[in-house]
Parts: sequence; structure tokens; C-alpha cells
Amino acid sequence: PQRSGDCQLLVEPTGLKAKRLLVVGLGKRKDFAQRGWRKAVAAALAASLKTRAGHLALAIDQPESDAVGDYYLGRAVADLTGSALYRVNDFKTARKPPRPALRRVSLAGLSAAAQAAARRGLVQGDAIAAGQSLLRDLGNLPGNVCTPRYLAKQAQELARSHRNLKVRV
Repeated sequence: PQRSGDCQLLVEPTGLKAKRLLVVGLGKRKDFAQRGWRKAVAAALAASLKTRAGHLALAIDQPESDAVGDYYLGRAVADLTGSALYRVNDFKTARKPPRPALRRVSLAGLSAAAQAAARRGLVQGDAIAAGQSLLRDLGNLPGNVCTPRYLAKQAQELARSHRNLKVRV
């Protein structure tokens, strides 16, 4: 793949322990920046969700001219993963599509020090993604379900699960 976001899945690549290798196009080197990097990560996540893979190890180089720190790298991957895994809450009784099989995303090719910073970013990015998912769920609920009383109950449940959060209704 040469265009940014194009993907090619290779099954049982020689010389690797992995069962599958997903190659993602980054576009022209001179045009590759953080926006293209985010697009490539999102494309890799979307393609891996179609394969029902349980673990995705990302090894996408950052742009040389627009590189970010390892913490932000982890946080961005967690944010993009949360967005890719989000499914709209649905009240329909019809058969629902299967939940994504992806359970773990890791960053490959980082030094030990870089992995520690990226891991911190992954943890905090995962918390941000969980908050965004809750907000999306609440925003997608119909008005007859998401009433002020319902919102108050949700806030109280959050306060029960997070001791440092105080709620007054």
C-alpha cells in the first residue's frame, strides 16, 4: 500500500511469530505528518477489527519532522483505540453484531524508557476514552430515556465507583 491509510493483510508472514501482518500505507514521505500518522493508526485499528484479532502490536514510525513524545504516543493510541471500539448503544431487539475481539493494543519497537512513558500515556488515554464512551452513550440515548433523573443516577454511580469524585444532586 502506498496511499495513506491503505491496508494489506499478509497471512503467516515468513520470519515472524505473528499469524498475520497488517501493512498500512503512510503516503508520500514528504507529506507524512502527525495527521497522517493518526490516519494510519486508525486504519490499522479498523482493519484489525475486521479480522477478529485479539491483540494488535503497532509498529508505525512517527513522522521525523512532527514527532511527539512517548507519553503522547501512548495516549493517542489509546484515544484512537477507544474511538475504533466504540459501538452506539442500541435499543433495537434485532440481532446485534458481535463485540470486537480486540482486547489488547501494544506499541512495538520502543526502548524500555520509552515504553514506560508510553504505558503511562496508554493508561491515561484509556481513562479518557472510557469517559468519552460514556459521554457518547449518554448523548445517543433518546430523550425519554436520558432524563435529568437518569443523568443524576449515572453521576451517582460514577461517584460510587470513583472515590475522589463528589456528586450533589
